[in-house]
Amino acid sequence: PEHQKEEPKSLPKMDKEMKRLIISMQKLILKTAQDSRELASVVFDTSIGLASRREVAAGNAQGKMYNEKTQGQTGHGLGPPYLWIFGGWIQDVLEQQEEDRKSTRLNSSH
Repeated sequence: PEHQKEEPKSLPKMDKEMKRLIISMQKLILKTAQDSRELASVVFDTSIGLASRREVAAGNAQGKMYNEKTQGQTGHGLGPPYLWIFGGWIQDVLEQQEEDRKSTRLNSSH
């Protein structure tokens, strides 16, 4: 009949070396993912440790603004809060860089 189900195709048979290779690759992928999470944790903890820095305060202000705008809303279209927080950090770093440039120009003109 037309609606007859197809039998699932079986995977090709693998020899022991191929199975060992696949298992080793899977373990390596898992280890890499764990290392990546640990690195992200260190970066985050370091940033929290520098909470008094101006750029961190700017990121926190963006996070607060995000929370106020999205509180209790779904489908707001603003994306995840971390983008806004990171954007606040980057914006402040750029502003600091511009202030440093202006300060350097003023100091070098004397």
